[in-house]
Amino acid sequence: MSSDSEDELSLGQGPSKSRSLVDTMIDDLADELPHAVRKFVVKTPALIAKKQKEKEAKARTAKRKAASEASDDNSKPSRKKQKAKPESDIEEDPEDEASPPILITYHIFIPKPAAPSSKSQRRTPKPTDDDALQRGPFTLDAAASYEALLDAIALELPCKKDQINRGKVQWKPKKPANAAKLLLSTEAGYKVMRTEMKAKTNASARQVFLYMPPPTRPTDDPTPWDTGDEPEPAFDYSQLEPTLGSESIAAQKLTFNKATAEERAKLEEKYPIGQYAEFPNMRVYRVPGADPTNGMCFELNATRIGIWASAMSQGQTDENTPPMTNPFFDAKHRIKKIPAIATAPAPIVPVAPQPSLSMSDLLIAALVSQPGNPLAGLFAGLNPAGSGAPAPAPAPAPAPVAAAPAPRRSAPSSPVKRHFVSITQFGETYNLADRDITLLEEVGFRPGDSTKEQLDDDLKSVGFTIFSWRRIHNANIAFKADLRAGKYD
Repeated sequence: MSSDSEDELSLGQGPSKSRSLVDTMIDDLADELPHAVRKFVVKTPALIAKKQKEKEAKARTAKRKAASEASDDNSKPSRKKQKAKPESDIEEDPEDEASPPILITYHIFIPKPAAPSSKSQRRTPKPTDDDALQRGPFTLDAAASYEALLDAIALELPCKKDQINRGKVQWKPKKPANAAKLLLSTEAGYKVMRTEMKAKTNASARQVFLYMPPPTRPTDDPTPWDTGDEPEPAFDYSQLEPTLGSESIAAQKLTFNKATAEERAKLEEKYPIGQYAEFPNMRVYRVPGADPTNGMCFELNATRIGIWASAMSQGQTDENTPPMTNPFFDAKHRIKKIPAIATAPAPIVPVAPQPSLSMSDLLIAALVSQPGNPLAGLFAGLNPAGSGAPAPAPAPAPAPVAAAPAPRRSAPSSPVKRHFVSITQFGETYNLADRDITLLEEVGFRPGDSTKEQLDDDLKSVGFTIFSWRRIHNANIAFKADLRAGKYD
């Protein structure tokens, strides 16, 4: 047995000058069956480096020898027996300490809740990895245990290990992209994944996607005071809140108004402006059976119309009953001061004047009434009073006093005539911008509707500017004047 073998094989008894028969048998057995005594071999770094150099030197010698033999006899097929591999060339076990570790790269995906969809979306889009909260990547030895993988996941999220929902953890390889997701909830599932990854020869292909729900929220509240200890790992749940995308608030409102345009039109038709005489310039909903002088009345502004239309689109109510559970329809937001109806004053009936006699009539009457006048008897018959003066003509009966009209409960006649002018024609006639025409169509404007000169918050949130709304208001006033003048008859 060589001196190297004696250095390599040792039973922990140290060097001995006199070797026994048992030591000799062990040495022979180590030469014949190296695998059988591998676990008894103690390898030092210096010995491993020495063996590696010897192995490389033998490989270079064998390569030069093979090249020289091939150049000497190129025509003859080589029938040389393949030499047995030397003991140092025997492939070592992959689990051996000298073998490089097999690393697996992990990517964590936690799905986010879906954002609320509008009525215009017929179906919710399928969530993708881009919509999920991503953590990692991190690498772990393929020889690591399942518990070690859970420790690494808890450190990456971060959270406590017992907050991980083990029963719902799934995995799939990075490639192919359409690979099915498999459960990684037990030791058996982890073993299947690890075997598949170890079989891949390319290190870049050993990438695994992990899919899992968010960590469970802790049941116990953290200590409100500072204990001086290291803070416990806590997962940030705010990162899972759905985002609304890059649309502006005005664009979102336009989308909402377009989705509920049909419901808004029903409400505006059922509750027109000026429906009640107390509110000639307002769109008002009055609770049925309420006292007209101090009842439950709500102004149907743009906000309440939108809330009511949204409830209708979701099938929660209809155009007859508003969603009274909404805070905007709470009793504290009702119209608290209802103005009295202006009563028309009673018309003044002029008194009919008594008929007066002219000077010629009096002279004729005096002559006729003279004694001896043959017409005196006739005049006396016509004048029973016999006073000698003609009786005044009877006053005509006074005209009957017209009764005061009862207060009107219906809507007053609109000063705007009925017309069929579209918003597009209205905008082209009065030189409005295309963007303003589109906004008017979205909010349900009809040429001739009542408008205010000032731009309120509701109109500003829709997308109107101060100058664009001023142009629209002036165009609406000009349209009403042209309509009354008969331009659109």
